[in-house]
Amino acid sequence: MTRRLDGDVELLERSLAYAGGVLVGVATGDLSRPTPCAAWDLERLLAHLEDGLDAFLEAATGRIAAGPAVSGAGPAQRAAALRDKAGVLLGAWVGGPGGCGRRERVGVGDAERGTAELEAGLLLRAAALEVAVHAHDVAVASASPGSPHPFPEDLARDLLAVAHEVVAAEDRPARFAAPRVVPAGATYADRLLGHLGRAPHLWEGPIAAKPHGRDGGLPNLPS
Repeated sequence: MTRRLDGDVELLERSLAYAGGVLVGVATGDLSRPTPCAAWDLERLLAHLEDGLDAFLEAATGRIAAGPAVSGAGPAQRAAALRDKAGVLLGAWVGGPGGCGRRERVGVGDAERGTAELEAGLLLRAAALEVAVHAHDVAVASASPGSPHPFPEDLARDLLAVAHEVVAAEDRPARFAAPRVVPAGATYADRLLGHLGRAPHLWEGPIAAKPHGRDGGLPNLPS
């Protein structure tokens, strides 16, 4: 791996570590709770996160098959399955046979939809952003105020640059709300969440149920 790619893998590792800590606290009774992603309860958000992990895991072999993955885990097992899958994902990117650790570019798509190539480092950075931001959403939905899993500042600092790299103007308002204004001196976590259209003050209390709207997902990766 190049030095830059080493850094991108390390960023993904930090995001997965944060997500793993959050997922430990998810209980079956939490699955119907609302999340920062409008119209998504926690169970649907976890399913979305699993789809993303599956896609990034496929990328470790050098190719992502377009389209959603089919989860085999029931609601009670989903959080545990996600933790296990995150560990497999990191191992595949770092050292799996033919894994992305040995590739500078990966293919995206299939024969029916067409294919494109992406820089492996860009895919790693986007994966780190998606995993960490959705882990934050899971933490907000499943934890009471004063949760021990706030967004890590050092991780938020590095992901803020990634968010500016991969979230384009055309992603708003379909995939993201407009950026939120944060006060001078705001933490990196608040700046990251504000840039992604999320309300940092969600940590101050429970989330109210929201009407149908944006899914809060990350953008399609550029070709």
